[in-house]
Amino acid sequence: MERLIRHRVDDLDGLPVAEDLNQRIEFSFRGTDYVIDLRPANAKKMKTVLRQYIKVARKVEVVAAAQAADVGESSDSPCAGDQLEVILRWAKMHNYAPSPSGNVTNQIVQAFNAAHR
Repeated sequence: MERLIRHRVDDLDGLPVAEDLNQRIEFSFRGTDYVIDLRPANAKKMKTVLRQYIKVARKVEVVAAAQAADVGESSDSPCAGDQLEVILRWAKMHNYAPSPSGNVTNQIVQAFNAAHR
């Protein structure tokens, strides 16, 4: 007979965490999504540190590609307004080449949406 025993551990310090006390925190940084499992004490430390940055940060609204296409100004640019600006900044940071006119392709919008799921 074989028995498999699963234990949750804190990703930061490796200490065991009871299933009902485990705190899974999802966050994004520079276009990459992360998830970390923490004990309550480490989760509290992380939240305390992040709180000061979140307090002064601006929230980025993500619009799905289908929604963006509905409000597009042209067939070359499936986005408009503030969303276009956000996607253009993201595209440049991730080595995508928007057209010289500043329009973004569906490929760039899809990559942006995939990165922010």
